[in-house]
Amino acid sequence: MKKALPLLFLVLIAAQAQAGIWDTISSWFGDSEEQATETAQPAAASTTDTLVQQGIALLPFVMQQLGVTETQASGGVGALLQAATALLSDGESKSLLAAIPNATKLMASAPKQSGETSNMLSGALKAAGEYSETAKVASQLTSQFDSLGLSADKIPAFTKTTQSYLDQTDNEQAGDLLGSALASLL
Repeated sequence: MKKALPLLFLVLIAAQAQAGIWDTISSWFGDSEEQATETAQPAAASTTDTLVQQGIALLPFVMQQLGVTETQASGGVGALLQAATALLSDGESKSLLAAIPNATKLMASAPKQSGETSNMLSGALKAAGEYSETAKVASQLTSQFDSLGLSADKIPAFTKTTQSYLDQTDNEQAGDLLGSALASLL
């Protein structure tokens, strides 16, 4: 008995270091009292995580809504951003571009401008562009969409889809800037 008591004491002391030892001991004696457990809530996503998700999700959103390829989606959105920034003030342009992750890369993916016009609408807009900045931007945008294999009638659909995406990602102000800049072109 003298040897058993110190051994039992040593076991209990060592076992006490284990979390929940008393629950374990009480369960040996038939205590079936349920313990309420608390589940941890996932941490809120950081702004950076949200921006990364938005950047990844923009092109698939445009592709799904409009039934276009990834090249057409990135080039079309990039062309819209180029047109909008050409028509907005510097401050407004910065606000718009800040709301769209990888906006610079999207703008770079827009087709390069060529001096050629492939249809009557592009030709007429190019001629008018000599007299008006808005007409010049409209001509460039129409030409870019044409280069992507998209007709000019897709420009309003791209604009509305991009605005819708911005609205869904809590960037209504950026969506409004995009819409107001391109309203004169639609």
